[in-house]
Amino acid sequence: PLWSNLALSARKYFRGDERKILHWGLDLSGGKTVEIQLRDSNNKVVTSDADIKQGIDELYGRVNKMGVSEVTIRQEGSNITLDFPSAQGLSAADLVKASSMYFHIVNEKFTNNNRDLAPAVHQFLQDIWNEAVVTNRKDIESINQIAWKHLYGDTMDTEMAQPVSEAAKELYRQGLRLASPQDRGSNSQFNDAISKIAIYRGENFADWHGQTHPLLVVMNNYALEGANLTDVHAAYDPTKGNFLAFNVKGTQVLSDGQKTNPRNDLYNWTAPFSKEKIQGTPLDRFSHGEGWRMAVILNGSVVNTATVSSPLRDSVSISGSFTQREANRLEADLKAGSLTFAPHILSEKNVSPELGLRDRTMGIVATIVALALVILVMVGYYRFAGVVASVAVLFNLLIIWATLQNISATVTLAGIAGIILTVGMAVDANVLVFERIREEFAISGRIAQAVHAGYKKAFSAIIDSNITTIIAALILLHFDSGPIKGFAITLIIGIVSSMFTALFMTRYFFSGWVENPKHKALKMANLIKKTQFNFLKYGKVSLYTTIAVALVGGYLIVSKRSSMLGMDFTGGYSVTLEVEPKGEENYQAQVEKALLAAGIAAQDVQVRSLSPSNYIKLLLGRSLDQAGKPFYDMPLETDQKDISFAYQNNPRLVWVVDALEKSGIALTPQSVKHLDSNWTSISGQMSNAMRNSAIFGLSIALICILAYITFRFEFKYAISATLGLAIDVAVTMAIVSILHAFGTPVQIDLNTIAALMTIIGYSLNDTIIIFDRIREDLKKMRKHSFKDVVNHALNVTLSRTVMTSGTTLVVLLALLFLGGSAIFGLSLVMVIGVIFGTFSSLFVAAPLLLFFHKKEKAKAEKLAMHEN
Repeated sequence: PLWSNLALSARKYFRGDERKILHWGLDLSGGKTVEIQLRDSNNKVVTSDADIKQGIDELYGRVNKMGVSEVTIRQEGSNITLDFPSAQGLSAADLVKASSMYFHIVNEKFTNNNRDLAPAVHQFLQDIWNEAVVTNRKDIESINQIAWKHLYGDTMDTEMAQPVSEAAKELYRQGLRLASPQDRGSNSQFNDAISKIAIYRGENFADWHGQTHPLLVVMNNYALEGANLTDVHAAYDPTKGNFLAFNVKGTQVLSDGQKTNPRNDLYNWTAPFSKEKIQGTPLDRFSHGEGWRMAVILNGSVVNTATVSSPLRDSVSISGSFTQREANRLEADLKAGSLTFAPHILSEKNVSPELGLRDRTMGIVATIVALALVILVMVGYYRFAGVVASVAVLFNLLIIWATLQNISATVTLAGIAGIILTVGMAVDANVLVFERIREEFAISGRIAQAVHAGYKKAFSAIIDSNITTIIAALILLHFDSGPIKGFAITLIIGIVSSMFTALFMTRYFFSGWVENPKHKALKMANLIKKTQFNFLKYGKVSLYTTIAVALVGGYLIVSKRSSMLGMDFTGGYSVTLEVEPKGEENYQAQVEKALLAAGIAAQDVQVRSLSPSNYIKLLLGRSLDQAGKPFYDMPLETDQKDISFAYQNNPRLVWVVDALEKSGIALTPQSVKHLDSNWTSISGQMSNAMRNSAIFGLSIALICILAYITFRFEFKYAISATLGLAIDVAVTMAIVSILHAFGTPVQIDLNTIAALMTIIGYSLNDTIIIFDRIREDLKKMRKHSFKDVVNHALNVTLSRTVMTSGTTLVVLLALLFLGGSAIFGLSLVMVIGVIFGTFSSLFVAAPLLLFFHKKEKAKAEKLAMHEN
């Protein structure tokens, strides 16, 4: 079946059905991943599984009606993750946030149409807008808070108002009353006594109907809401432009049992202010004899103000300054109905197809190189046995391939890293067996007996060491991150299949091979001869040195926290750019200089050079969202004629391009085209959850491993191994922080945590092998001291310790140099962890075991003396 599966995959590839061979993740194929949190009407997070499932069903209906295909929506704890393989032109808000549309009558008494009050109205609204700009509080809620303060002063009692300006005093005397900012709700009940401030959409005077500010006074309560529309259809008319036509719903029964009639509400609001009703009344002087206007407020912004000529009731047609996309989106929103719970966007990650293909190619090349290097090492060192092990590794890859296809697993870049790591770990079991065969053959001189004993005595160590890695991988599965889960899935599949190929497939082969009388021995290289090194002699020095390194690293992590922690744990933004190449210039330094010159603080930006060197990755801090940051205040001068709609509506991206162009740095046309497709945003709330999840995961991994080793060995072995692992993690983090301080582009993020979790499982392999040998030798060396037994075990297992770590390092180095920038941090942390993990097994865990053995022995002797 494996060969048939391989042949079928080859036929699919040559037919151009590459996507049907393996399901590539969006980081390797391109697309958008959006993670959201549902909130109820009280702004509380929705955690009920039933409510979340309802939200997922509603989101499916919404995105399908928008014409987005192949969307995948899944629950991740209390969050929802949406994968859009082909939605590169839409923003996260376009895809998951339903449009809100309300119709409010404009309070014409307090507009420029009222000649008597026009100067006071203009000054009042201009003062509000000026304060909003200066304090960077330009959202509609903040503007209404500012307006309340200007009209009423610091009091919440409207009868005790203390207007802050002459214009405000005049408007207050003329009857202007605003809704309290503490009262965020409104309804369709007729009430023309209370108003609020609305804001025109747009960035200039033309969008603001000639005003020097975008503000407009409208009635607080609405005449109609979008949820009460039916038979909606978008269309285009040469005279009207893009318009929406719809009917209004009739009598409805609300959830509390009350009846409502949107048609009557619309009529009650439009009739008193229509042209035919106000003629000859005091109201017509405020609109020059025309009907009062009705503002169409879309997603918080006024997009249209149409004059009400006659009362409206059953149907409405609106046209104005909205695009065809908005018209179509409104149609989809209104047809899909409102969402029961409001989606709150936690993160948005975009990868263009070109960048995905680039990373996928690099990942595949790294896998091939790693495989070739492992085969070269194994065949070069173990000769014929290495050839058998290499064939087993190939079978292992086929099993992984077939399993991923059959379970329809998504292969991410981190998943490819898991496969590459599996290649190195797959031969570890063979190394243990071959080294044990070498040892047994030296004792017996019989190859058949040596092979049988080698597999039998290596079995428990192989099982124990792999189970600890599986424990770490299982914990990784609970991380709410697709790439990390992909890494864990491929790692688990690879470990299980490698145990099968190493313990059963190769054993079956050698069982038949030794039956041939011509086969007298297995020739192997022996670079590491029998040693008698006193490892325990250097235990204290090693422990104190590692603690010192850990303390230095801890200080660097704390002191450089803003740059040390990655976006996953701090929140922020990132984007990948391709700069127009100009010889052998230092593009990284140029981009960093340009952004600093534009006014951004050094701690708010990191610039990384990718491969090739004109590819740049920017990491922008979440602090950019605070008041006074440069992208809010600087004019946007970028020529946007070739920029996508989503890019135009992303002020951070526009600011980045503008800052670069001002410094003479041009982006390639391809990069500009896909700029929004390579953009990632992570909220502070999401990053806090990730950070807590990472700490919890690392802690649970150590506790689970402590419990498992206690069960398989004794508590003194378990506590020694667990403390050794904790020191491994601390020193690895310390070395990472030291490298970061010297300019290495590595941070502590989710990939780093995945690497640390793997180190916790993998670094224990050598320790378990040593402990397993100590336990075995204690039965043979009863007359020797515990210290001598530990030293003996360390020496006899030295060759397999070096070889298992060496083969894993070979593949990790291939991953480090060829895997690309996306998994550079994971690869580097794994390399550091494996190197120090090997050192720790020899010079930290073993001395700790001796220390706890002495404590246990002293306690037993003291107890015995007390009993006597």
